[in-house]
Amino acid sequence: MFFNKKNGKKNKTDEKMNFSNFKRKSNSENTEATSESANQNTTGAREIKPYMRAIPLILVALAIFTAICFVTGSEVGSFGSFFAKFLFGLFSYMAYAIPFFMILHAVFYLRDVKSGKVLSRFIFTLIVLLTLAEIAYVIPNFNNEIVFDVAKFYEDGKSQIGGGFFGGIIGFVLMKVFGKIGVVIFTLLIVILYVVFFFGGKNSSLKRLGLKMLAAFANYGAKLE
Repeated sequence: MFFNKKNGKKNKTDEKMNFSNFKRKSNSENTEATSESANQNTTGAREIKPYMRAIPLILVALAIFTAICFVTGSEVGSFGSFFAKFLFGLFSYMAYAIPFFMILHAVFYLRDVKSGKVLSRFIFTLIVLLTLAEIAYVIPNFNNEIVFDVAKFYEDGKSQIGGGFFGGIIGFVLMKVFGKIGVVIFTLLIVILYVVFFFGGKNSSLKRLGLKMLAAFANYGAKLE
């Protein structure tokens, strides 16, 4: 009887140890599976696919074509002439910055794919382009009485006067909301942010300089108010 009791205790102890080992092993396998799955998802999100390597070349080709349209006009055919006038109508002479932005994105495209910043950089570039068009409208009208006329914004833009369709609309609204000095400060802030965002690393001196400049402009704007 003593022998059976002792064996019973031993069996229970062995069962507990086996259950504990099984539980630890199961938890370890689940953790490894979760970690592996997360790594696969991250790798998949940042993987450079073969067709992506052609996109920088396409962007450079589009930049060259756009620049040729701007410079030669009708010499690149009716489409090239229409394309150039259309962009000038939208952004006025700030449309000249579009080929530069295309090449900039071509240079950083593969890096942006790895970091997952392709869309955010594109949106920021569009914001900067609109901001440049806006300041192109504001500066000539700094001391003038402004009138909201969308058709005139577009037609003047085709002649590279003012800020074009988008610059005129945004510039008019911002001048009414922030005032002329406020619009200039706003534009400088956006441009500084763009430079820091595109070229500044996490701990780069450019980023620190940009943040100092942003703080200085913010303090200056607060004093004006």
